[in-house]
Amino acid sequence: MQAERAEIKTIDLILKHNRRILKTALGGEPSKKISRELLLNRGFRFDFHTHFYTNYKKDQYIFCYDYGYLDLDGDVCLVVKSKGQL
Repeated sequence: MQAERAEIKTIDLILKHNRRILKTALGGEPSKKISRELLLNRGFRFDFHTHFYTNYKKDQYIFCYDYGYLDLDGDVCLVVKSKGQL
């Protein structure tokens, strides 16, 4: 039980760290293109996320709580903040 709590705490810390990186990268803008390399250099872990959102165009956004990104062609991500529904 204690090991499970420790594991959940570790995962939650990673998710919160990812969220902070996305929030900082976005600044106050509604969306912004950011290189994957920049996110990685800031410590972003692409293998940890909270959920997916697929819009009507079939684009799949990957979220860490209320901040997410869409993989674009090449080494670029479109970072966004959720407004409930994109």
